[in-house]
Amino acid sequence: MALGRRMFLKSAGGALLGIPFLASLAPKNARAATAPAAKRFIAIHSYSGQFSREWYPTTTPAGYQLRDAIYPNSSKADGTTYLSQRVPGTRHSWARLSDFAQAGVSNVIGTSLNAHLDKINLLRGVDFMVGGSHSSGAYLGNYAASAAAEAQALPEMPTIDQVLAYSPRFYPTAPKKRSLHLGTGSPNTVSYTNYGVPGGVIEQASAILNPAQAWDDVFRGFSAPNTPREHPNRSLLQAVREDYLRVSRHPRLSASDKQSLDRHVTFLADVERGLMQQNQQTCTVPPRPRNIENGYPWGDVSHVSDLADTVSLMIDVAVAAIRCDLTRIVTFDIQKALFDISGTLAASFHNSADVAGDWHQFAHDAASSPDAKRRFVAISQWITRAVFGAFLDRLDVEEADGKTFLDNSLVVWGNELGYDHYSTDVQTLMAGGAGGALNTGYYVDYIDWTQSYANPIEWGVLTPGVPHNRWLVTMLQAMGLEAADYEQNGQPGYGYGQIVSAPWMWPGYANPQLGVPLPGITV
Repeated sequence: MALGRRMFLKSAGGALLGIPFLASLAPKNARAATAPAAKRFIAIHSYSGQFSREWYPTTTPAGYQLRDAIYPNSSKADGTTYLSQRVPGTRHSWARLSDFAQAGVSNVIGTSLNAHLDKINLLRGVDFMVGGSHSSGAYLGNYAASAAAEAQALPEMPTIDQVLAYSPRFYPTAPKKRSLHLGTGSPNTVSYTNYGVPGGVIEQASAILNPAQAWDDVFRGFSAPNTPREHPNRSLLQAVREDYLRVSRHPRLSASDKQSLDRHVTFLADVERGLMQQNQQTCTVPPRPRNIENGYPWGDVSHVSDLADTVSLMIDVAVAAIRCDLTRIVTFDIQKALFDISGTLAASFHNSADVAGDWHQFAHDAASSPDAKRRFVAISQWITRAVFGAFLDRLDVEEADGKTFLDNSLVVWGNELGYDHYSTDVQTLMAGGAGGALNTGYYVDYIDWTQSYANPIEWGVLTPGVPHNRWLVTMLQAMGLEAADYEQNGQPGYGYGQIVSAPWMWPGYANPQLGVPLPGITV
């Protein structure tokens, strides 16, 4: 005998009504099962390092002291805030970033990121084990891309963004673009790739400098899906819910049965919301930006307002590409930046030729010239607001299940070197929990300040922290990879694991633990 749709719905409704509501087996907050949210990786790369007193907290909220009070007349008295709380089981220290919100985290970071502090980690004491001058690829793991490494003939390696780009764990299916590379000032990038071919030739990726070209690269030929889409199972739920509501109006229904029925109706409503959320679309294709030529080679400088528009428009394109799931990897290489010390924006290249008014020249003169230092610091303040902060603002909107795109992403900003031309303490700012893989909201100092070695310079204190390799491992694992997916030649961790050409009397690490993720921030 054929079973009609209405009979099926009545049977389904009756069966559900006949089952007692058992809170221990069917909790009220049950939801439709959803696939894990995709993870995304965004890396911002800048140049010439930071001064510790400009980059790290130097204020003393209630309960805090300066390092100068803890280590008076010592090389460890560097004017930064002392952290008394230890990361459990370690000699590292940490504090909640929100403790510094009122005065601003630091001179560079200021208060512009306060809305996101609970999703940010500021790391101190992450060291390149390969020393010496500027490097294009070391920040993401290709330590061979530096003058010192070239002198030692270190092997080239793909940067971790490209390890992710060709990993089936990160991309279960091939995306439209495995990675999107953006930049200002130069097509050079922090990213090196072998296109997923083990042992293949390593090539440096090229950055897009024009926002119209970035849009074409991602959205040309793409049509956004219709939004919102109706989940196919919602019609069945709606029909069953109608049966429940009809029964609830029956004159012989007792008060206790009415309460039981209401609980079932609430449960169905929760399931229905879950189905709606599971299939929610968040992809909107932005209008194609205007064509802006942005000055390469160095001498061809576009107008300042054009550079500001370029950065904002390219971030719009990148975030839209992420939300449409056309790519899950973005790098942004900042070699031309803006700064403001007098109420007017000005542009500056990072040019190794040391042209007057150039970012690199500001860095060289910063220790002796207050004006050069103000300009140097102002460049990083602009990157904080206009690049790193802009990504956070655009990504910290709900994606699904109460989580934002930022919650499911990892946005990092770091440098080619640390203090001056040293490789110790490569300043690193992170945001996003990588889908729950990372703890966030902390300022973590990975330097063991109980050790005796501390060499002060104008930029900070040279003292060992933890190998940068461990930060790479932390990110690779947070993105879902396992050691077997990235380790090479039986060596733990990622990247070259021995100290090379350190330009000072470097004591090394008692236990480098190259393959172990960083404590504190790793869940």
